[in-house]
Amino acid sequence: MPQEQMSFKEGEFQIDTAFIIANKEIVTDFFGDNRHWYEKLLGGGSKYRKTSLDARDENANPEEGGVYLDEKNITEGRAESISKFFEEWKEAKDDFDMYLKHVVHEKENE
Repeated sequence: MPQEQMSFKEGEFQIDTAFIIANKEIVTDFFGDNRHWYEKLLGGGSKYRKTSLDARDENANPEEGGVYLDEKNITEGRAESISKFFEEWKEAKDDFDMYLKHVVHEKENE
């Protein structure tokens, strides 16, 4: 992962708006794979607005839900809210950091 896509504050990894915009697919996959964190993102918090990445598949069976997360739904405003979500939920930030390391490790081994 290029260094310019990461920002550091006092030696600690920060998930800022620019990082989220540059890594929309990974962020979306993280919330898709970690629905408990996505539920918290949907609910809003003291630092962030309720934020949805839901997209509806018109061809999907309504009984199966037909809802998935779409990286195209990460706009500048939603990226800011997601960044603030990670500020508020340190455990989610830690989980995302581990998820990111796993993704990078997989790509290095391809």
